[in-house]
Amino acid sequence: MRKQNLLLCCILFAATQVFGQATTNKAALNEFSQQKAAEFQVRKAEALNFANQNNLPFIIDNDEVLMELMYIDELGQPQYYITNNTNASATISTNKVNSGGGYGYTLDGSGMTVHEWDGGAVLITHQEYSGRVVMGDGVTTTHYHSTHVAGTMIASGVVANAKGMAPAAGLRAFDWNSDESEMASEAANNNALVSNHSYGYGRGWVWNGTAWQWYGNTSISTQEDYLFGFYESQAQDWDQIAYDAPYYLICKSAGNDRGDGPTNPPYPLDGPYDCIGHAGIAKNVLTVGAVEDIAGGYTTPSSVVMSYFSGWGPADDGRIKPDVVANGVSLYSTDDDSNSDYTSLSGTSMSTPSAAGSAILLQEHYENLNGTGNFMRASTLKALIIHTADEAGNNDGPDYEFGWGLMNTLAAADVISDDASLNTIEEITLNNGGSYQRTITAEGGQPLQVTIVWTDVPGTPVGASLDPINPMIVNELDLRITQASNTYYPWKLERNNPSNAATRSGENNVDNVEMVTIDAPAAGVDYTIVIDHDGTLSGGSQVFSLVITGIGTGTALPPVADFSADETNPLTGSTVTSTDLSTNGPTSWAWSFDPATVTFVNGTNAGSQYPEVTFDVAGSYDVTLVATNAEGSDTEVKASYIYATDPLPFSMPWTEDFEDVITTTYITSAASINGLPEWSYDKTANGRLRFTAGSGFYYSGSHAATIDANPSGTYSVNYLISTLNMSAYQASSNLELSFYFMHHGEESHANDRVWIRGSNGDSWIQAYDLYSNRGTGGAWNEVNNIDIDALLSANGQTLSSTFQIRFGQEDNYPATSTTASDGFTFDDITILEVDPTANIISSFPYTQSWESGLGLWFQGTNDDFDWSRNSGGTPSSSTGPTGAHDGSFYMFTESSSPRVNGDEAHLEATFNFSALQNPELSFYYHMYGVSIESLHVDVYDGSWSNSIWSVSGPQQSAQADPYEQAIVDLSAWSGQKNIIVRFRGIVGSGAGSTYYSDIAIDLIEVAGGASPQPPVAGFTANNTTIGTGNSVQFTDNSTNNPTEWAWTFEGGTPLSSTLQNPDVAYNTAGNYTVTLIATNSIGSDTETKIGYITVIDPPIAEFSADNTVINEGESVQFTDLSTGNPT
Repeated sequence: MRKQNLLLCCILFAATQVFGQATTNKAALNEFSQQKAAEFQVRKAEALNFANQNNLPFIIDNDEVLMELMYIDELGQPQYYITNNTNASATISTNKVNSGGGYGYTLDGSGMTVHEWDGGAVLITHQEYSGRVVMGDGVTTTHYHSTHVAGTMIASGVVANAKGMAPAAGLRAFDWNSDESEMASEAANNNALVSNHSYGYGRGWVWNGTAWQWYGNTSISTQEDYLFGFYESQAQDWDQIAYDAPYYLICKSAGNDRGDGPTNPPYPLDGPYDCIGHAGIAKNVLTVGAVEDIAGGYTTPSSVVMSYFSGWGPADDGRIKPDVVANGVSLYSTDDDSNSDYTSLSGTSMSTPSAAGSAILLQEHYENLNGTGNFMRASTLKALIIHTADEAGNNDGPDYEFGWGLMNTLAAADVISDDASLNTIEEITLNNGGSYQRTITAEGGQPLQVTIVWTDVPGTPVGASLDPINPMIVNELDLRITQASNTYYPWKLERNNPSNAATRSGENNVDNVEMVTIDAPAAGVDYTIVIDHDGTLSGGSQVFSLVITGIGTGTALPPVADFSADETNPLTGSTVTSTDLSTNGPTSWAWSFDPATVTFVNGTNAGSQYPEVTFDVAGSYDVTLVATNAEGSDTEVKASYIYATDPLPFSMPWTEDFEDVITTTYITSAASINGLPEWSYDKTANGRLRFTAGSGFYYSGSHAATIDANPSGTYSVNYLISTLNMSAYQASSNLELSFYFMHHGEESHANDRVWIRGSNGDSWIQAYDLYSNRGTGGAWNEVNNIDIDALLSANGQTLSSTFQIRFGQEDNYPATSTTASDGFTFDDITILEVDPTANIISSFPYTQSWESGLGLWFQGTNDDFDWSRNSGGTPSSSTGPTGAHDGSFYMFTESSSPRVNGDEAHLEATFNFSALQNPELSFYYHMYGVSIESLHVDVYDGSWSNSIWSVSGPQQSAQADPYEQAIVDLSAWSGQKNIIVRFRGIVGSGAGSTYYSDIAIDLIEVAGGASPQPPVAGFTANNTTIGTGNSVQFTDNSTNNPTEWAWTFEGGTPLSSTLQNPDVAYNTAGNYTVTLIATNSIGSDTETKIGYITVIDPPIAEFSADNTVINEGESVQFTDLSTGNPT
């Protein structure tokens, strides 16, 4: 089984979330996928329009290169994806782990799936694939490059020289359009483990098949393309995907740019160093360079000969790239000309699938030994590949040419095999202030080597500049080995002297890969591994992977103590069970709690492995476990781990305005806010909570809750959490949450949300997206009627004594004013129980004249008496009407005894205005009598707006006088649901009596117009396959009444149009993309159909006859010889 150790100095209270990649964050990945899919559509359409306007090619495809325009960057530069082309299995020892390899392994990828993104579809019918390839995006236009890459990974070996690394594995393949969206989706929903990406953006000098072109930005540098080595947005995005999908290893080609350029160039040739770009610079991917084939396999470092093209590092901040190398020269694999076609290609495009296909075999081996569904983290797989790579280059250790060396699949598989007996692989969580130590015994006769790799938090790209030194590492871990007075440090390289040999004289503060090598350890001598961190860990913790070789057999280990509790925010008196999670086989346990006001129950005690306790006094508790075996003991202390609360009184409506707060600023997590005992605060590094942020930060009163980052620079996550005892309420109680918030320049992040959950042990349910609804910076937004019971029911949860609301924020700057720079402020948070008898009126126009009862209206519950339904006159003389305004019945307030002056009667109905624009209320009223007080119309949308219309005193002179009409504007509530409208009649006492104050209402009407919506763009064509010189009639099918249309026609005449239904001619054969942007006064929408129009040349007629001179009665056989595929 996998060994996962959790090392902590301090764990916070119940609401603490571990952000250190504990599991695949499916929600974040799916959100990222949707965001990137939308972004791709917009950027692709903009790029197409730019290309048409500037006469740029959209696609370049020939025997030498495939290039496709993806987007236009912020500096106006077109960005093209380009393939990285210019007997791999033996070179990297993968053949030795296949069946018959001679080393006892039978790995072939059975039951495994590898992923591929490339420039087109794979020829899935090729004889080498035997039905194992699926095009995940449905693309059908094949390309030789995609097919060759696929064969390198999974070809079955019908032709022996073309056998892939994993000849029985499955493949899910995609073209490179919208790759980031699809990568995130596959990681979240299809358990992607390994993917191959043998392409990148054109950088520096690029050969387009006919000529050299310079793709650098000369406004920044004329000496090199500044984007070589530069940590840009794509590297950040791929790091984010890897961070949210900790079991997914992305394999990326290093590129073929070294030495590129023409003779006598105006700008220097690319390289030799600093010529890897785009996602190849990402921290969390495996970047693969290319070397010559080693037919007989590796023997010495001199066996590894560098290719003439493979990209060399460093990254601009000095990180080691590439990570490893593999064969990429003259690699023989599948081609797409036919189902039995093959070809030889060179490039890092070829070396990368060698590594990716081999990596999936290592996951297969790990699963075989550890059980179905148990896989290594991507950081572990990467650590194994780097740790076991064969030495290459002129000097020991890593370099910027070969990275950590030549991949050795056999050596990596052996380490996995040794893990059960030697504990050679560990996956460990290091928390803020924590350190990991392990004593190991050297076997001797071989180096003692330790490697750590961690999937780091994505870095933040700096502004466009040449070779910025800014480190992109966020969580900086440090590895060293000690023995007596000796300390052994990891390898590191010097960015300013890239050809120098690696050193190991101090800490490595730039790489998220660290390796310590002790060349000649003494046999039987103990060494101590020490791993800690600098600064504060973003997210509060960091998972890292540890690989060790060179240790002796039978090394017993003391325990590594760890535990969890099934409830960390219990009510006093409730039972909490603690679970021992210690590793390395402890045989005894000693638990303690501080303070000691706990009671062990159900026959357990302080020496139980799984004790059960009740917490007798409210407050924060430290929990300590000492785990012991014959080799020693280990102590785990989790400070403020348990926070017990007394059930707080709770009544409706509940409102939190933060006016009772005592401590007004928090820069550390708090289990309880001083003055607000039902609130807690959880944060990562640099998070901050303030209740007095400054003028303008309050919706009401003088306090509100502002969460932001301070100081600036490091991304922080803040959670403000309320825990409420709602056990007296059922999920059918019709509970609604409302609040006010403003943003201070906040950017979009996954934690800019509001969540709820039925109890503190349930999963969080997203209730509101703050960023998408943020409005104008510095302005208050009113959020109404979040349906608590519906959200809980839909997610299988119920209300409890620990119901929770969580307000989140994530960014990297403080709120220095209401409009800058980041952060959210919250105020006047309300939970209201809506009358469960209230039915919602949502069909308009709506009329109620009381002829058949109250209909959907109901009597209020917080008043003094009810309205009465009546026909004819009221019981008292000299007040009220003589009858109804419409029909026979009306509603009135009977003000006779026992009513007293000031008594109120409430009549209410709930409306859904979500599809109604500018709703308007009309009704008729009768107010005759000397004691008449007043009639009011109130509206509730989370809080009451009283007297939006009112009238006081008598309005008629006699009972028989006609009713007056009132018209009330409700447009402020356009588009909102669950809006309560209330008639509030108040009893008067004029002339010393209440009898003469009957108020009547009749014929209530609500109407308005439908709310306009932005368009949903859509279109069709009368023909999508035409001959050259013909035209296509496009028809706009957009909904929601667009008023403007912006068409873009790749390859068409015209190239663009603003007509609703344009005619477009196509004069050149090809596949062409069409884009429509439809706009109205509310907004716009874009529809792009890639390759929508197919234009073919008309046939050229030609034929022959088997005989042109015949006798009468004989026949002639005619043969069509026309070209152009006539139909």
